[in-house]
Amino acid sequence: LIRPYHSGGKREVLKRPKVYAFDTGFVTHERGWDSLRAEDRGVLWEHLVLDELSVQFSENSIFYWKDKSNREIDFVIRGQHHIVECNPDPNRIDPKPIVEFRKRYPNGLNFIAIPRIKQATRTRRGPVELICCDSSRLHQEIGQRSKSEN
Repeated sequence: LIRPYHSGGKREVLKRPKVYAFDTGFVTHERGWDSLRAEDRGVLWEHLVLDELSVQFSENSIFYWKDKSNREIDFVIRGQHHIVECNPDPNRIDPKPIVEFRKRYPNGLNFIAIPRIKQATRTRRGPVELICCDSSRLHQEIGQRSKSEN
């Protein structure tokens, strides 16, 4: 279970945890999938990224964020306010949820977990700067970037 991140704001989701499973066979069975469609990749990618995050961070440090307008951030690392968005297609990154999250929590870095990216890169989407990297390097990038930003 991943709990929602909030500061008690009236526009933030406060009580609905999200459920993740690390057995992709179970996930596909539970969702009733008999073949993998392009739109299913994002859900499975989110599970794999969470698995990587849980190597470095305790389950009490990983949250998701959502407001009542359905803007959502896949993962928030408590204490640092770093966010991790999971997107198998880097051309489809929507900056609006990140902008809204950063209005409430201005400190922290914005990471985008993208499969098979060879080297971490910085890019900009609208007013936000993003650090793009593969999930297997995510925990290392969070540690390195956190130190260099402080």
